[in-house]
Amino acid sequence: MGLSPGIARSLLTYYGRPLRLARLVAFHRVLMPPGGLYFDIGAHVGHRVWAARRAGMRCLAVEPQMQLQRRRDL
Repeated sequence: MGLSPGIARSLLTYYGRPLRLARLVAFHRVLMPPGGLYFDIGAHVGHRVWAARRAGMRCLAVEPQMQLQRRRDL
Protein backbone atom coordinates (compact mmCIF):
# COMPACT_ATOMS: atom_id res chain seq x y z
CA MET A 1 0.00 0.00 0.00
CA GLY A 2 1.50 3.33 -1.08
CA LEU A 3 1.34 6.67 0.64
CA SER A 4 -1.68 8.84 0.08
CA PRO A 5 -1.00 12.33 -1.30
CA GLY A 6 -2.01 13.82 2.06
CA ILE A 7 0.47 11.73 4.03
CA ALA A 8 3.23 12.42 1.50
CA ARG A 9 2.52 16.14 1.89
CA SER A 10 2.66 15.85 5.69
CA LEU A 11 6.00 14.02 5.53
CA LEU A 12 7.44 16.73 3.30
CA THR A 13 6.02 19.49 5.47
CA TYR A 14 7.33 18.11 8.76
CA TYR A 15 10.57 16.37 7.74
CA GLY A 16 11.57 18.40 4.68
CA ARG A 17 12.65 21.48 6.63
CA PRO A 18 15.89 20.73 8.55
CA LEU A 19 16.07 24.11 10.31
CA ARG A 20 12.54 23.68 11.63
CA LEU A 21 13.42 20.19 12.91
CA ALA A 22 16.53 21.53 14.66
CA ARG A 23 14.45 24.20 16.40
CA LEU A 24 11.91 21.56 17.46
CA VAL A 25 14.68 19.43 19.04
CA ALA A 26 15.99 22.51 20.89
CA PHE A 27 12.47 23.28 22.12
CA HIS A 28 12.05 19.73 23.43
CA ARG A 29 15.37 19.97 25.29
CA VAL A 30 13.93 22.94 27.19
CA LEU A 31 10.63 21.13 27.84
CA MET A 32 11.94 18.14 29.74
CA PRO A 33 15.23 16.62 30.92
CA PRO A 34 16.79 13.66 29.08
CA GLY A 35 15.13 10.41 30.11
CA GLY A 36 11.78 12.10 30.74
CA LEU A 37 8.65 10.41 29.42
CA TYR A 38 7.04 12.25 26.50
CA PHE A 39 3.48 11.44 25.37
CA ASP A 40 2.24 12.28 21.88
CA ILE A 41 -1.45 11.54 21.48
CA GLY A 42 -2.42 11.91 17.82
CA ALA A 43 1.18 11.50 16.65
CA HIS A 44 0.34 11.79 12.91
CA VAL A 45 3.68 11.30 11.08
CA GLY A 46 5.71 11.38 14.31
CA HIS A 47 7.82 14.50 13.88
CA ARG A 48 7.38 15.58 17.49
CA VAL A 49 8.33 12.11 18.74
CA TRP A 50 11.31 12.23 16.38
CA ALA A 51 12.42 15.51 18.00
CA ALA A 52 11.77 14.32 21.55
CA ARG A 53 13.83 11.15 20.94
CA ARG A 54 16.73 13.27 19.67
CA ALA A 55 16.41 15.41 22.80
CA GLY A 56 16.94 12.24 24.86
CA MET A 57 13.39 11.55 25.99
CA ARG A 58 11.53 8.26 26.17
CA CYS A 59 8.34 8.44 24.12
CA LEU A 60 4.89 6.94 23.93
CA ALA A 61 3.02 7.85 20.75
CA VAL A 62 -0.59 7.00 19.92
CA GLU A 63 -2.00 7.44 16.41
CA PRO A 64 -5.57 6.40 15.48
CA GLN A 65 -5.07 6.48 11.68
CA MET A 66 -4.23 2.92 10.62
CA GLN A 67 -2.13 4.09 7.67
CA LEU A 68 0.18 5.99 10.01
CA GLN A 69 0.52 3.39 12.76
CA ARG A 70 3.79 1.61 13.27
CA ARG A 71 5.07 0.05 16.45
CA ARG A 72 8.65 0.67 17.30
CA ASP A 73 10.33 -0.33 20.53
CA LEU A 74 13.57 1.64 20.79
